[in-house]
Amino acid sequence: MAIQQMFLGVGGSNEVVETLSGSGNWTAPAGVTSVDLVMLGTEDLPEVWMNQLMQVRFDFTPGNPPSTSSANDAINAWLSTNAGAINVNAPNQRALTGPFTATHTIDTGETVTVTEGLIFYAGNPTTYQIKGTLPSSGTYSPTISNGGGASFQYVSGLTSLSVGIAGSPSTMFGYTANGASVGGSAGSVTQTVSVTPGTSYSYVVGYKVNYVPYRTATGSIQLTYTPS
Repeated sequence: MAIQQMFLGVGGSNEVVETLSGSGNWTAPAGVTSVDLVMLGTEDLPEVWMNQLMQVRFDFTPGNPPSTSSANDAINAWLSTNAGAINVNAPNQRALTGPFTATHTIDTGETVTVTEGLIFYAGNPTTYQIKGTLPSSGTYSPTISNGGGASFQYVSGLTSLSVGIAGSPSTMFGYTANGASVGGSAGSVTQTVSVTPGTSYSYVVGYKVNYVPYRTATGSIQLTYTPS
């Protein structure tokens, strides 16, 4: 809980303005029986296009790694197998559903499954909106983890859509300022509220976060009162 206070002494008045943050409890000071509440929910997090690296990877028997050249061949086997399907209607916006896979025999004689890792299909949904063009081949130096039994390469060329997210509400004194719908405006509450000195009142300042890409939105609660 964080509270920022401003004391506005005008014409003998001891008006106090408090800005609340986070969530917690606010206690009405001695002599305060009425406060002016101004509260806003959070704005939405609008949709945004972001650079999307495609991680192409495969697992092998730990302690028996392929050469860099063979690992590159495995990455290219995946690209040559799947780039055509991924690039249908490229570079325009389109839906991509995966993950895509391919098989390849590395120079140790082991046949591995090459697939996508980490980036696109962790959880639901497994369909994403993308733009751009993925190369069908390339010369790479894939990372090879001998003890971990894994090799991977990041391949660029695509952007993906992070969808818009509705905002979160702010609440206090039984009032709610709604968060914005996607493309909409945040709700607001302006109200004079009777309070009891020494009594605590819970509040929540709206907060919304999205991590990929990282973006946040924060609402606000402001209380104005004049101690007697």
